[in-house]
Amino acid sequence: MKIRHHRHSCMTVTLAGKRVLIDPGNLADPNVGHRTGIDAILITHAHPDHADPDFIDDLLLRNKGIPIYAEPEAALKLSKAGRNIEPIRPGQVITLDGGVEILAVGGRHAQIHRDLEPIGNIGFVLTAPGEPRLGVTGDSLHPQSEWTGVDLLAAPVAAPWSSLQETIDFLRASHPKRYLPVHDAILSKAGRRIFVEQIKNAVEPRTSVVEWNEQGTLQVKHDFESLDF
Repeated sequence: MKIRHHRHSCMTVTLAGKRVLIDPGNLADPNVGHRTGIDAILITHAHPDHADPDFIDDLLLRNKGIPIYAEPEAALKLSKAGRNIEPIRPGQVITLDGGVEILAVGGRHAQIHRDLEPIGNIGFVLTAPGEPRLGVTGDSLHPQSEWTGVDLLAAPVAAPWSSLQETIDFLRASHPKRYLPVHDAILSKAGRRIFVEQIKNAVEPRTSVVEWNEQGTLQVKHDFESLDF
């Protein structure tokens, strides 16, 4: 499995010969809309930092006919002619050629304020034969059985709706083998380092915190234990 972080919560995941793009939002690298060779797009929820309509249309121009799987409220909001968007609900499984399976998990967004009704949010678990399991939570830090002990878990390092304490408690409850810090465009470089170091110091020893290299890439080898950057 190869993972590339395109800033904030946007990633491409390559597994079993398929390339899946997750959350092309307006805080991602502006070049994300120019990517080719994409087999499917996943959208966790409707907020623009996770789903930018212009990026989506740019991607569809370069990757004709690919499916988009989105949380139902996001699917409705983004629906228009030329966008092949399929709503996906918790418990559904998407299958791609090569044995790729994508399980939908969730689904409400973390509470922003007690007076605001949370929108929908769908997380995903991606895997394939001989590949690790990657969990992607979207904008939620609610423990789910599907996150427990997963090989890699991409979850927010910071958000306007969360505290560092919540992130640490979530990781302790989920104890993934590796934590991938995302949802980080709201932090300065120095601020991000503080958040990540605090998390490293507080999570359980069985969870390692993985930092992206300068290219934002990592590869998990077949034994699931070794990484290439």
